Amino acid sequence: MIRDTEENRTESAARSIIVKGSSVEDAVSKGLFLLGVTRQEITYQVLQQGVRGRNGLVGTPYKLRITVGGENPLPASEESAAAPEDAFTSGVPEMRAEDLMPLSSPDFLALLDLVEVCVRPVTPAQTAVESVAWDGEVQVEVAPSRMEAFATVTPPHGGGREAGAVDVHAALEAAGVRYGIDEAAVAEAVRRRGARIVVAAGLPPRAGADACFRFMGDNGALADEPPIGRQVEPNQVVAVKTPAGEGASGMSVLGETLPPHMGRDLSLHALRGRNLRVSPDGRELSATASGVVSLIDGKLHVEEALVIAHDVTSSGGSVSFVGDIIIQGSVGRGVSVRAGGHITVTGNVDVAVVQAGGSITVGGGIRGRGMGTVRAQGSVTCRFVEDARIHAGGDVQIEEYMRGGDVRADRRAVVNGSVTGGQVYGVLGVRVRIAGNEQQIPTTLMAGNALRFREESERARVRIAALTERLQAVEAFIAQQLAGERQGTPLPPEQRVEVVKSVEEKARLRAEISQLAEQKNALLNRLEDQRSAMVSVTQKAHPRTRIVIDEAALELPTATQYANFTRDTATSAIRLTALK
Repeated sequence: MIRDTEENRTESAARSIIVKGSSVEDAVSKGLFLLGVTRQEITYQVLQQGVRGRNGLVGTPYKLRITVGGENPLPASEESAAAPEDAFTSGVPEMRAEDLMPLSSPDFLALLDLVEVCVRPVTPAQTAVESVAWDGEVQVEVAPSRMEAFATVTPPHGGGREAGAVDVHAALEAAGVRYGIDEAAVAEAVRRRGARIVVAAGLPPRAGADACFRFMGDNGALADEPPIGRQVEPNQVVAVKTPAGEGASGMSVLGETLPPHMGRDLSLHALRGRNLRVSPDGRELSATASGVVSLIDGKLHVEEALVIAHDVTSSGGSVSFVGDIIIQGSVGRGVSVRAGGHITVTGNVDVAVVQAGGSITVGGGIRGRGMGTVRAQGSVTCRFVEDARIHAGGDVQIEEYMRGGDVRADRRAVVNGSVTGGQVYGVLGVRVRIAGNEQQIPTTLMAGNALRFREESERARVRIAALTERLQAVEAFIAQQLAGERQGTPLPPEQRVEVVKSVEEKARLRAEISQLAEQKNALLNRLEDQRSAMVSVTQKAHPRTRIVIDEAALELPTATQYANFTRDTATSAIRLTALK
């Protein structure tokens, strides 16, 4: 700030400076700022006419002598020889894209250098206003959000007084800042003169927790996951709602109380499906009928079990139900039976597709004839299996025998009778009474995670090969398109867009290949670290019975009785021990 004393007002009658600008008005505005006076208090003389340069840029700036209270400015010839350095750098007019298009690359780079020079600020030491004196000032700016206040302390000039912490506090008070003032930041603003420092910060209002749903389990405890497959009775609570929180108030730097943000609300009505009701207070979701809880399209339902009191044949069509299915008969050829819950068949399953979100129980046997499939997320239990594919997320229990087919259990596979031909695989182990037969039909008993890991590793390998092939094609395209650019021949805009897209695709492909390679290596490492599972033959394994545990395999050349088979971790070979 210019010190407005009687002495200064007397001296101002003879004060004058020389400034330059992109126009007469630009130069006058700069002079008024430097002298701290109004337009009515000055006169000016144009010492040099400005000339526009190439592409609209300032070639030669306007030069003016601005005098406070003067009536007879000095002639230009007397001032030009002793003119001080520019108080401000010249401005740069706004440039349009069409102005830049005709430029060659060297001209464009030179233009950028010129723009950088033109907008570079000039320090006070470069100005020629040594006769002007002002005190240090404090400028306070309150952010539009009113959650921050900034202070900038400008240095004094010409012997003026330094601004201190007291001045910062006075400026903050004048700006209405009442809350969150940081004394350390105030001291920093005083120390780092000219820097824009955050000296006050408000307290943001805290949002409340969002409403959430929790679900009642069989033991009465609340859980985060819906109780799919749970049997419920009328009026039994299935889900409860925790209301949204209110949050906490905040405070702006101006001392204003900011209301809290409520958490996001949820309604149990959005979750309610068939045979469910919401309590009057909106806090509980209860069953209105007996049945099994299921989740379909984001809604909970209570479904009574579907009971079919006859055989299911192709003439009656396929069967699909969200809950449990009970078939009091057999499932015929060409039929598809799918359930969100458990499936119970009192008879046989013959060349059909049976899938369950829970377990599958077959009172008779499962005949596949090389085409039938039984798949359950839970366990599979039946009397016998003939040439069928069975996959269980839990255990597989076969009471009598298995002839051919492919049985896979993500836990344990047990055949209380004989296994002749085909393959039985249990991740945690396999137990059979008799493996193979006198005719030495090849039979495989597998255990451990090796098969699953190998399958996943092979899928990753195939995917990596496909992505690598695509990556090579993309890289060849990019190299072909950029050949001209590197020689100085620009591509048309449309082709440049395609090159940019191809470069993005190349980066994505490389990232995906790297991720898959890491997954593949991790699977192979897990193969090496597997603890050996066990294959047990409780009575007899005939010749040509193949035992596979993780990566180790052994085909029995002779009959073996009452044996446990494990993998020796030291030699990675199959080790046989007597069944205890």
